[in-house]
Amino acid sequence: MVLICNSGNAGDYSCGNIGSIVRYNISIGDGIRPKETRQGMFSPSIHIAGPVKQTLVERNIIHANLKPSDIIDRTMITSDSWDGYADNTCFRQNIYYAAEPSRFDFTSSTRNAFEENIYIGQFKNLPESPKNKKAENFYTEKVLKESADGYKGLHCLMDSIKVKEHTLHYIKPEAIKAFFQSIF
Repeated sequence: MVLICNSGNAGDYSCGNIGSIVRYNISIGDGIRPKETRQGMFSPSIHIAGPVKQTLVERNIIHANLKPSDIIDRTMITSDSWDGYADNTCFRQNIYYAAEPSRFDFTSSTRNAFEENIYIGQFKNLPESPKNKKAENFYTEKVLKESADGYKGLHCLMDSIKVKEHTLHYIKPEAIKAFFQSIF
C-alpha cells in the first residue's frame, strides 16, 4: 500500500506533508489486509490521509490482483480525513490495473487532478479521462499476457539483491523510465 499522510492534529512540532512526490513505484497485489481495522475491512492500494498538500503521484504502476477473500477492501485510492483532508493532489501518467471491480474514493479532499492516467479494469467513481487504447494495449501485451498477476511481466523493471538470506527487489530506474516513455 502506498501511504501519503499527515496528522492534522500534529501541532507545531510537525512541518506537515507539503509537496511530496511519489514517482516510479510498482505495487503488485498490495492492499491486502485480512483483518478489520477501526474503519472495517480497509486496505486501499493508495491511501491519502489528512491535510497533505500539493502532492504529485506520477508514473506509478498499481497492479491490483484478485483478493484472497470477498471481505477484503478493493479500493484503488482512498483520500480521507486524519483531522483534515488532502488538497491539490495530482495523479499523472499512472497505470491502474484491477483484476476485479475496484473504486476511487476521494471523500472531501479538494482539487484532485488527473492527467493521462491509464485505467484497466472496472472502476466505480472513475475520474474522467480520455481512453488511451495504445497504452492499454501496450500494458496488456507486455505485462498481462506474460502473467495476469503482473509479477513475470513487470519483473524486467526490477533487479534484486541478497541481504541475509533474503532476496530484496528494487526498481531499475532506467528500465521503468523507458517503460513509461514507450507509453506516453
